Amino acid sequence: MKYSKRYIAFTVVILFVFLVKFHVLGVDNASVGRFRGGTLEAKVWNPLVAKDVNSNQVKALIDNQEYTSDQVELYMNKDRNIMVPVSMLRDALNCSARVYDNDRLLVEKHNLSVSLSLDEKKAYVNGEDEKIKSALTKVGGKLYVSLNDLSNLLGYKCDFDITKNTVVAADTDTSALVPTYFDLREKGRVSKIRNQGTYGTCWAFAATSALESSLLPEEKYLFSVDNMSMSNSFHANQYDGGEYTMGMAYLAAWQGPVLEKDDPYGDGVSDDTLKAVKHVQEMQIIDGKDYEGIKEAVFKYGGVESSLYSTIRSSQDSSAYYNRENSAYCYIGTEKPNHDVVIIGWDDNYPSSNFNTQLEGDGAFICQNSWGSDFGEDGIYACKMPTNYVIEMFCDRVAASMIYQKEKYTDSSALEYYENGRGKILIHPETDALIHHLLKYLSEHGLDQTIHYIITEIKE
Repeated sequence: MKYSKRYIAFTVVILFVFLVKFHVLGVDNASVGRFRGGTLEAKVWNPLVAKDVNSNQVKALIDNQEYTSDQVELYMNKDRNIMVPVSMLRDALNCSARVYDNDRLLVEKHNLSVSLSLDEKKAYVNGEDEKIKSALTKVGGKLYVSLNDLSNLLGYKCDFDITKNTVVAADTDTSALVPTYFDLREKGRVSKIRNQGTYGTCWAFAATSALESSLLPEEKYLFSVDNMSMSNSFHANQYDGGEYTMGMAYLAAWQGPVLEKDDPYGDGVSDDTLKAVKHVQEMQIIDGKDYEGIKEAVFKYGGVESSLYSTIRSSQDSSAYYNRENSAYCYIGTEKPNHDVVIIGWDDNYPSSNFNTQLEGDGAFICQNSWGSDFGEDGIYACKMPTNYVIEMFCDRVAASMIYQKEKYTDSSALEYYENGRGKILIHPETDALIHHLLKYLSEHGLDQTIHYIITEIKE
């Protein structure tokens, strides 16, 4: 049978229109549609769309930064979601992204905490479960997450441009990147508390601890301080002290780090033939007054080494600048730094009254020292919160439960959420007892009666 050229051309046009109509990612995944009476099943059609998309270079434009499948191995899955490697999230989404036990992803940004588990089509947003279309998955030993799902959970606008084979994602949340309170201890991202003894090795302890923190929780290491302080090409005595630039030089030259078990601390010798077990590729220097920059670095990367002037030399010393009861230290003066610590968090609402120094406003960094577990509480002190701050905590937890649970909210919701995490964070026992008491009172008596109880019975 012969066909005219006009008929053939008409057929080609119809076919092109058909492909364009159904090759659009904005169509609902559950029902692609009908063509001349025949239903196009999503389970059949979606893999075909994905195959076509993946046959070309896939691009992602995230907050105006372009990533390609050649660079970071992006791909579209059978649900027509763009899957991205977890390793790119921290920089691409400007967030905290950590993997626990090789099967759970925790992503944090603004005031949102999103937890996803391997092969589960469910996410937890600030503790409340939400359905997702594509589960966290492992391909070739690497973890991948749906950019579409993660965008929905984090408040991003996410669309696929079929003409450019590009997914475009943009953050619509204008609030602060980091929360008002953050503590790496609660995330399992703080290294072991150690004791420098009588040596001037605080700088090396701070450097190794910051590096260990940056690798947690995915990789757990205990690096050698002896090797950094004795085999670093500076030929300095351990009693001489040092500074952060020496640690940077040691790591940048790939002289270390080496493992503590291979070069133990305090024996007076160091093996300079040991090879580095990690190669540090990049380090950042942040201005000492750039407090928001410091917070972002702790939030995204882990502990940050910092220098300060200390008027105390050990856990047993006292000073006019140190409030031993609260383990709160603040020196405002002109003396040059003489001690290094690691910043592991902050509390913007930490009461200024906890310091001996007169300060204009509240707020404090949380620091890890190298004076052993006798300093503070196990090396890091858990501060008792004033009653008004506990009441504020109560209000925040109730409000958050109402927002995220919506119609599922009950007077027991906030108590259940708190009890699920109780015992996993370091908190002063009196603070823990009071917040738990108020949440339990709420579950038993309701909100109105609880508010009345707080006003009439709970006092400083």
